[in-house]
Amino acid sequence: MAHDAIQCDRVRVVSGRELMPEDWAAWSSCQSENPALASPFFRPEYTEIIAAVRDDVRVAILEGADRSRGFFPFQMDTGRCGIPVGGFLSDYQGVIAESGFRWAAPGLMRASGLRSWRFDHVPDSQAAFRPYRRAVTQSPVMDLAEGYARYVEDRRKAGSEQIKKALGLRRKLERERGPIEVDIQSADAGLLRLLMDWKSRQYIESGKTDLFALSWVVAVLERIFAQRSAAFAGMLSVLRVGGQPVALHFGLRSQTVWHYWLPTYDPEFAHFSPGILLLLAMAERAAEFGMVRIDLGVGRAQYKQRLMNAATPIIEGEVPASRLKAAVVSGSRLLLDSLRRSRPPQHP
Repeated sequence: MAHDAIQCDRVRVVSGRELMPEDWAAWSSCQSENPALASPFFRPEYTEIIAAVRDDVRVAILEGADRSRGFFPFQMDTGRCGIPVGGFLSDYQGVIAESGFRWAAPGLMRASGLRSWRFDHVPDSQAAFRPYRRAVTQSPVMDLAEGYARYVEDRRKAGSEQIKKALGLRRKLERERGPIEVDIQSADAGLLRLLMDWKSRQYIESGKTDLFALSWVVAVLERIFAQRSAAFAGMLSVLRVGGQPVALHFGLRSQTVWHYWLPTYDPEFAHFSPGILLLLAMAERAAEFGMVRIDLGVGRAQYKQRLMNAATPIIEGEVPASRLKAAVVSGSRLLLDSLRRSRPPQHP
């Protein structure tokens, strides 16, 4: 078999709006049986929602003799260059395939009609993309599999005082401003609008692009918000003080993983760290929704480093479809890795 061959009978590329019910069922089966694909961004519902508001979403279906064995969702521009579905909204990317299924990235790009595919949030567990990585980072995780109380105790033993300080701020907030209430999964669409307004102001004040000035982004959030299935749902959480919303978070979940996505808060309450208070309340009640992990997303924010007790290695780079370019990129990466491993240790 050729180095870049795909281990399936054929690859069928369709619009994200053309997938059949049996395709969605096969995709869901691939995702749910592979722990490395537990993120809600790998759920078929996420791609279905993006495809509903954008016309450039495609899915390459990797077919075996008797069933579909994998799915590669992407967006493609007029120059046949690909990016992940949802672009900057996507915190996890790659191929959703059966455990143990082997495929090669350049061959998949050619079969998908792409000249290349740029990625920035692929789990390192997807080994076929490793030869084309340019950088490696990590997505911090709050692992709650053994319960919230055990998580808090482990963080204390690890020397982190973040939770202790947060509990002190919570008591101070209640004394000075009133009783605290937390709604983990609010159905109030007005609060979603408030979250987008607060985030827009935050983006503008920090000199960043206002994502919510893009109508398709707003439409995506509204559609995710409306999802309430056991396998995929939007999660709008709110922390109120004296009945007033002071912190909001909108994320998405799969059956076991809650992805921390869009947090915001009222700046008037900043000195109480309301965003962290809400995050800890979410972690405390995650088990009610079957969540065993809260993925905090790529980034080195101080609170993420203090609250994490696990991490998912993440790679970014670009896969060329050309056999020659792919060989050059892969060879260069192998050489760099070899040099790095052979470099003698540095002594002070």
